[in-house]
Amino acid sequence: LQEERNAKSSHRYDRKSYTVRSKTEALAAGFLRKAYSRARQGHSEEANEIIEECKVTSPDYFEVFRTEAFIAYEFGDVSRASSAYETAIELDNGQPQLYYWYSGFLQRALVDFDGSQEQLKKALELDPERPEVLREFARLKFFQYDFEEAQIFINRLKGLEFKSLKDETIAADLEAQLYARQADHSAKQGDYRTSLAAVGKLFDHLNCTDDVVIDRSFVEHIMKVIPVLDALRNSKVVINDQEILLLENKID
Repeated sequence: LQEERNAKSSHRYDRKSYTVRSKTEALAAGFLRKAYSRARQGHSEEANEIIEECKVTSPDYFEVFRTEAFIAYEFGDVSRASSAYETAIELDNGQPQLYYWYSGFLQRALVDFDGSQEQLKKALELDPERPEVLREFARLKFFQYDFEEAQIFINRLKGLEFKSLKDETIAADLEAQLYARQADHSAKQGDYRTSLAAVGKLFDHLNCTDDVVIDRSFVEHIMKVIPVLDALRNSKVVINDQEILLLENKID
């Protein structure tokens, strides 16, 4: 039980961790782990049987329905997954991770960016300094082409103390994505001045980013800006392409 309670405070946004408040819930969490594991292995019938048993033995335990949502989505049952998320939140509306997961589901399964944003707002109200929530909000703003808002969330993320090199890498990668996406979107809209400004910000960001946090994913993201550089070079906005050359050299 103590191990489960520790998971609540330190790994609440890890889908394999379970928040428990009693010995009964700790017991149920063990079965839920098994259900999720069996689902990932393709054993849907066995996973669903465990979920249904847990609904009988722990009908008020929100983690039962959170796990049901994961499993339902795993097997393409979007309607059941959505209903399970809503039930989990009804059972305990003070769990920020539920809104976080439901937000991700709405965004990826239903392409419902407005609904996703509402869920993230609720998560942020309950957990305002959680890196996972801030990162997800920034990513959502990318898809909404709201780069100013994305910058605000990234700045808030950078203001936190990074607990690991991975967290620092993700934050640096997100900021690089912000400038690359803004440059690309603005160029496609014919707004080359804004695009060029975003390229400049990307160059400055790369210059002040420690190489130790630049991983393969980071590189793949910034490589996507190369076609934008060609478009800028062919536009009338760029008079001196020295900065573009420097950025190309930096990427190489």
